[in-house]
Amino acid sequence: MKKNTLLLCLFAVILLASCARLPQRSVAQKEEEGELLLAIPEWFDTDSLRVAYLYSEGIRATTESGRPFDGLPYWVKILEIDSLHGGANHQMSVLGTEISPSRALFYSRRAVEADTTNMEFLGQYAYSQVAAANYSTALQIYNPTQEKETRNT
Repeated sequence: MKKNTLLLCLFAVILLASCARLPQRSVAQKEEEGELLLAIPEWFDTDSLRVAYLYSEGIRATTESGRPFDGLPYWVKILEIDSLHGGANHQMSVLGTEISPSRALFYSRRAVEADTTNMEFLGQYAYSQVAAANYSTALQIYNPTQEKETRNT
């Protein structure tokens, strides 16, 4: 019995190690090879979870490359499907804060409207207010968030 368990564990470790070594192409490599940045599977149009799929793919793209703008096509596509998606609006706000504070404020406001209890959305909304030089409004947002979550500085 112990020998079978040991063999099974050894097989699982080898299998996991071999999967980790599969070659992965970054978004930049895919762009260089002329592959479409936004690959959409055949089942996409009929799936009710397509927004969740795109969101996870956008997070994956930004995480793998370390470049936040690699997720931009995914956020744009999500907002075409569901303009009130909190996560995509939040990501667009984060990307736009330094480039266009007014657009970042727009997206941040929509993210907060989608989920008023998300502390990350509220923090980004306040930060967007600061970037847009609306300091008094930013303080009105920051102060209650500090009361709700004291470790959030």
